[in-house]
Amino acid sequence: MKLATLRDGSRDGRLLVVRRDGEVGAPAPERWPTLQRAL
Repeated sequence: MKLATLRDGSRDGRLLVVRRDGEVGAPAPERWPTLQRAL
């Protein structure tokens, strides 16, 4: 699993959870909208 940020026009972007090979990603749960909040 990797974490990535999707640029969405906001200051911090949207947190994504990405498969190790980078082929598939999905938005993180609403509880952690950004990487900063997840950490």
